[in-house]
Amino acid sequence: ALLALGARALRYELRQKGISESIIREALADVNAEEDALRAAQGQARKLRGLSRREFRQKLSAFLQRRGFAYDDAARAVRQLQAEIEADDPSFWRPEQEDEL
Repeated sequence: ALLALGARALRYELRQKGISESIIREALADVNAEEDALRAAQGQARKLRGLSRREFRQKLSAFLQRRGFAYDDAARAVRQLQAEIEADDPSFWRPEQEDEL
């Protein structure tokens, strides 16, 4: 399976393979970081079922940042995915204590 990587990780991988900076810039110009982050988040979210909302946000955001996504792109993807899950599958979350919300 292909790993979804953010621009930072893609740039690093391409440099490691000896690709010139001009080609890297051209290749990354077509990258849609928000869509890619959301797609990566959707794939990882299945593994996070049963966590609290807070744990879900923390783990998913950390996962995306390790994959080379910028903090802002990761945060937007996590918020969007959390809203989708809230609407579609409220039983996804572990029941929380009042102070965890």
